[in-house]
Amino acid sequence: MKPLLPTLKEKKRYIGFEVISKSVLQSKVLKDAISNGVKDYMGELGLAKAGFSIISLKQNQGIIRVGNAYVNDAKAALVLIKNIEKESVCIRSITTSGTLANVRKKLSGE
Repeated sequence: MKPLLPTLKEKKRYIGFEVISKSVLQSKVLKDAISNGVKDYMGELGLAKAGFSIISLKQNQGIIRVGNAYVNDAKAALVLIKNIEKESVCIRSITTSGTLANVRKKLSGE
């Protein structure tokens, strides 16, 4: 079987975000809340079509990967998450890029 041509592969986008809250949340709790919030908004089928995955979480910042056609849906799903473990939070998208290195650079403040 021949491999897929590059033009037929799904294009990925990386979204860097930060969670604004009074305390630093544990990464497992944050991962579960984000996964459930996005699944509630997009549904399981939409989640599968978008190719959604959480790449990294560290100190209330993280990176998610999603297909380029679903970037706006993923951002909307993040904004709609209001509470994590009875604590009021706000999730803000910082940057969107096609490469992981550019997102990491923006999150680190360079």
